[in-house]
Amino acid sequence: MVTQCVCYDVQFADLKRVMAETGASTVEELQKHIEFGENCQLCLQYVQKMMETGQTEFDVEWTG
Repeated sequence: MVTQCVCYDVQFADLKRVMAETGASTVEELQKHIEFGENCQLCLQYVQKMMETGQTEFDVEWTG
């Protein structure tokens, strides 16, 4: 299961909370409030799904 941005050790549940508190509606807006997804960027597809669905845990998806 994927539950966090590994590079910054930030749980998707924390990102969801910050999103709700700030009203951020895009990944870029959310990044203005909390640091994540700037190194390997593998979490960004999951963060996008979190923002769309509210889920904070995901099966691993490989994109090439």
